[in-house]
Amino acid sequence: MSVRPVTVLEVGTARTVALVGDAAPDGTVRLLGAGVRETAGMRKSRVLDRGQVADCAAAALEAARTDARCSIGSVVLLCSLGDVKDAAVSFAVDVEDGEDGVVGPDDMAAARAGLAAAATAPEGRISMGHFPAGFTLDDGETRVLEPVEMHARRLTAHGLLLHTDDHLLGDLVDAVQLKSGVTVEDEFFTGLAAASVSLTPDQKRDGALLLDFGAGSTSWCGYAGGAPVCGGSLAVGGDHVTNDVFLAFRTGSRQLAERLKLESAAAALGSVSHDERVPVPAAFGSPDRTISRFALAQVVEARLRETLEIVRERLRAQGSLDRFGAVVLSGGGARLRGLPDVVSEVFSAPCFAPSFSTGDRRIDAEPFRFAAAWGGLRSAVVRALRAREKRRRSLFGRLLGEDGAES
Repeated sequence: MSVRPVTVLEVGTARTVALVGDAAPDGTVRLLGAGVRETAGMRKSRVLDRGQVADCAAAALEAARTDARCSIGSVVLLCSLGDVKDAAVSFAVDVEDGEDGVVGPDDMAAARAGLAAAATAPEGRISMGHFPAGFTLDDGETRVLEPVEMHARRLTAHGLLLHTDDHLLGDLVDAVQLKSGVTVEDEFFTGLAAASVSLTPDQKRDGALLLDFGAGSTSWCGYAGGAPVCGGSLAVGGDHVTNDVFLAFRTGSRQLAERLKLESAAAALGSVSHDERVPVPAAFGSPDRTISRFALAQVVEARLRETLEIVRERLRAQGSLDRFGAVVLSGGGARLRGLPDVVSEVFSAPCFAPSFSTGDRRIDAEPFRFAAAWGGLRSAVVRALRAREKRRRSLFGRLLGEDGAES
């Protein structure tokens, strides 16, 4: 059941994470090695200094390689770039079995092949993959994941295409490959990667939205009916909150503003007393002082609420908002105190933490921060297993001959 180890690399504005894994004999994904480094040279999830990003990627990959005790020749790159957009795609075929048609595997294969050909990114954009979103039969609207042996005259395959600016992605790929000695073999959207492991099967079926709060961007991916139905990213993240704190309270440096945000800030005004005061870290010899915790919360909440409302309105505009009965948070910014309360208020839905277990304490101790990397690794291992099985069937078919392969 095992496959050659695969590696995923998540390059975020604050952290770069490399994970190496393979499939255990029982088919589960097994973590072999991990490397984490602070990122330099990125802003708003985009490359500003290629050399700095290259150094961070090479260091994270070397740490993961040493931990896993294996070579790394290629990686799957996880990114959002603050510029991911989605598009619904579909392709219909006539069912071959005549007027009283019964959908067969060949009909599904033809519909999927047509969907793959139709899933092309707009000019100036590059595809980050298209993902199956079920089938509809004839003129019906209800999505069916496995329509084999169901009656229909026409079968339509639906999918979700994710795409981003080709130059932004090209800059990141170039930076990753510059000093690491690896080849980027594929790209994967961080929002979808995080959603794939953070949402439970019931949430994916009933409808739930994953919000990934990074330092430089906010990404989202929604599931309904067991399939992804929307995804995107916005170049606004935790760094913007830090900058607001820096300007509002004159902390002297953004590093001290980040510390103040993490140690003393809250996103929900209702949980903060008007009378409470918190110390401001001293900077450049300035005297110690205190500020109102309520004033700090006002600054933080204003930026977060604005960001959430932008996401909400984008989902409303495309008709997806009413499909989600819950919201799940991931990303480093999701640790901010009181954020679930604000999310619940803006989206009028309960808010939950990610729900997954890897069996590795390093990742399970911080599921918010590792959701995208673990989801990307799991998806990469599953794809490797499927590719190996496809090659095995093709080999058996050639050995048996065309007639034997069809029997």
